[in-house]
Amino acid sequence: MSGHDNSPFFIVGSVRSGTTLLRNLLRSHARLACPEETHFFRWGEPFASERFNAPYFAADSVLRIHRNMDGVAEHDFARLFDQAQDRGDLQRRYASAFLAAQGSPDRRWFDKTPQNVYGILLISALFPAARFVHLHRDPLNVTASLLRGEQLPAQPLNAAINHWLEARWIVGEYQRGFADRVFEIDYRNLCADAGPVLGGLLRWLNEDPGGISVNLSTVQPERDAWRRELTAEQIETVQERCSAYMSDYSIPGITA
Repeated sequence: MSGHDNSPFFIVGSVRSGTTLLRNLLRSHARLACPEETHFFRWGEPFASERFNAPYFAADSVLRIHRNMDGVAEHDFARLFDQAQDRGDLQRRYASAFLAAQGSPDRRWFDKTPQNVYGILLISALFPAARFVHLHRDPLNVTASLLRGEQLPAQPLNAAINHWLEARWIVGEYQRGFADRVFEIDYRNLCADAGPVLGGLLRWLNEDPGGISVNLSTVQPERDAWRRELTAEQIETVQERCSAYMSDYSIPGITA
């Protein structure tokens, strides 16, 4: 595999922004592999501290389900967790175990945990060659999805807005120093014309744009569920709170 760029990349942003769709499209590339969400850089507690460790070993943890889907046995995860010195070491060990379980040890791994945006500086420090893919969706649709509750429990309006704003604030501040390490994708553009969007991303990642094997015609356009699900008052609140970013989005019927 000499000559390939195997440096990792991380898909980050707000939850409910389409990161699972993007991950699944990229997983179809002949060179790329991604585990289920790991959350290794999500938490604000020091690695190996009791509060950091707890979510990974709780009996009812969804992360156990993720590891089972990845093919990483619990005893193997416990061993590599115990051997790791820091989050970066844990991420590398887990990626190696995942790739081995998938029978693809030479593939380039990437991570899709949107909440890892909270640890972007740690990722940047521990993976100096890593790149970040910031997938962002307009705040009206993200808010509607979070109020509805799907993968996450239904959120109150203020929490839903802050899910979105905090991701934008963090990535924006990171780009002040490391703009060349971030690739921006608007979810609406990905849904409308996935081929060119993925092609641009893959070229930026030094990968073959022709390596995607999934039928891109199956990608559905943005549904704009906010029109049916948000009240006029909620729409006004979202627009006001997110006013600094509304001009970034072409939302039918909305003037920034």
